[in-house]
Amino acid sequence: MTKFNGMERMLINEALQNHAIHLEEWVQEESKGGKQVIFAEGFWTMHIAELLLKVDTMTRKKDLIGSDK
Repeated sequence: MTKFNGMERMLINEALQNHAIHLEEWVQEESKGGKQVIFAEGFWTMHIAELLLKVDTMTRKKDLIGSDK
């Protein structure tokens, strides 16, 4: 199996973090609008944090050294 390099890891991390922010804002907006949302605040942040850990395990070790980890 081919692992991610440092640049691919960075792109995936940024995309997931931005998506988590978007989803958390959506949950807050829907809750303020009086709608009952299935997802609690923090749900998406928690799941995306788990995905980021998976990305790190699928990244070459030499690309994790000196990273933001």
